[in-house]
Amino acid sequence: MRRLDLIITALSILLCISAGAQISRGPVRTGDELPPLTSVYFIRLNAPDLSTIEREDSENDVRKDIPYRFAVALNVDLQFEKNAQKTILKNGAMVRRLGIAAEGAHSLSLLFDRFELANGIGMVIYSAHGDSYLGSFTRENRHP
Repeated sequence: MRRLDLIITALSILLCISAGAQISRGPVRTGDELPPLTSVYFIRLNAPDLSTIEREDSENDVRKDIPYRFAVALNVDLQFEKNAQKTILKNGAMVRRLGIAAEGAHSLSLLFDRFELANGIGMVIYSAHGDSYLGSFTRENRHP
């Protein structure tokens, strides 16, 4: 199985720069080098009990009145403010990075019960190698 790591990056532009945030526009380019991903703290998710899940799925797969299982939900408190690595760039921007590792996972989906971002802040979700991403997401993405 393949390990899928995501880097959650929240960019905070601390200077009085007027930024017209676009929904899912892409990461903000700072021009500064960030520390390597090896220095980022990773939250490691515990794998669910696969034998129980497989047993439940084999029992439920014969039923036509319920949908197939898409995923197994794991409640996680990321404590982003506490755990994220904070870097102040030369241009004054602050970048916070936090990794999520799920050994053996085929994919990860993120659902937030609280999505509160101030004006000028964007969140980008990267693959472990940084070659693919989702975002940036801003307060405009919030749908209470």
